[in-house]
Amino acid sequence: MATTSFRKSTSLTARSDGYVYRDSSVMNLPPKEQAALHLLLSRSPDVVNKDEFAEHVWPGSGMSDESLSRCIHQVRHLLRKAGEEIHIESLYGRGYRLTQEPQKPKVQIAHQRLMAAAQAPPHLSEALMFARNLFAQRTPAALTQATKILRDTIQQAPHYAPARVALAECLAGTNSWGVDTDVALIEEGLQHLDVAEQSMPGVAGLYSARAFLLDRAWRFREARAASERALRDNPHDPDTNFHYGWHLLATGQAEAACAALRRAISLHPYSVLLRFTLARACAHAAAPEAALREAQAAFDLSPNNEMALLYLTALRAWQEPTEAVVDTARKLASSPSALTLAPSTLSYALARVGRDDEATAVIEACIKRSTANALTNAMHVAPLIVLGRLDDAMELVLRASAERCGALPVLLREPPNLELKRHPSYAALYQQVFSDM
Repeated sequence: MATTSFRKSTSLTARSDGYVYRDSSVMNLPPKEQAALHLLLSRSPDVVNKDEFAEHVWPGSGMSDESLSRCIHQVRHLLRKAGEEIHIESLYGRGYRLTQEPQKPKVQIAHQRLMAAAQAPPHLSEALMFARNLFAQRTPAALTQATKILRDTIQQAPHYAPARVALAECLAGTNSWGVDTDVALIEEGLQHLDVAEQSMPGVAGLYSARAFLLDRAWRFREARAASERALRDNPHDPDTNFHYGWHLLATGQAEAACAALRRAISLHPYSVLLRFTLARACAHAAAPEAALREAQAAFDLSPNNEMALLYLTALRAWQEPTEAVVDTARKLASSPSALTLAPSTLSYALARVGRDDEATAVIEACIKRSTANALTNAMHVAPLIVLGRLDDAMELVLRASAERCGALPVLLREPPNLELKRHPSYAALYQQVFSDM
């Protein structure tokens, strides 16, 4: 009986009877997986394209991209389970092929994501990078545009896994920043990651993005496991360390969050987002001077960046409120590109300098806006506490909890909001939000 052996060092052969043998026994595989592996073995080391899979694995019936992707994913799983050191390599736009050599360890550099993004035609990789730059701005308009670009990119190239990872992160950010708090976004992001994993197992950022989403679903134990896997795979990725820092903040481990965020900054020293998140972590760790110093460093890095100025202003309103701080907060809140945090920074600054009526007016106007949601409303908890309206503050938080707003775990731990612990409803609220820790 004629056979085709992949390499001398493997025990797998594709025989002319259409079955894959391991030594002298037929491998116990489902029909489609048997046919797909047989085809790959027969053609190795050549690439098998989609048309060939359709002809030999799905003869006489339609084959979709999704069904092929699922089949290859299952073959990979079965090979790993059998202990075979054979790998199915995905070649974008060409097909699949077998490689005998164990996959090379991933290069431990911060640009692993860029390397993955570049494995596509220029118009796709450029669209991805432009969307990531928009995402880093965190303004509502930028987040909305980034989401649209990534959706369009995926529509053009459904198997471009890095775009699905980036969209998952973008959806998490959109939820976290109060642009759209619909929990369905979290589930959509997780589904994109499942598809990305089938198309390109181990694609850069996969587990980190999963953790980022799971934290916003308050699934903290799963998020921690995903973060730990991401850090093992690529400890030198700044986004992975950033996402882990956010997880630590959400779960009340502020000092550890500071360490993770400092690692992220050492890998990406020009990121405003990383620096002001470190400032936030320092505030949580009861280090107000360090928080102000880090926020100032973020602003000095990019003086025209409204995000950097906004967080510096929020910290100054907390530590050293003045009329000048109020003026800056007012300008930021009235900016055409205002971040979702800007109105609550203004109401807090006003309350801190004793302009209670104006602070109240800002809060009421914001809550009445058509764009308001449970999370943007809950951002006004701190000024309500300053105004002595603890019950009103708790009511906003309870609404955010009922809608499972993704950023609520960190918001509850913000130093100006810790007075919420005095409220009779706090214990039940805490149990609801943090029950999965």
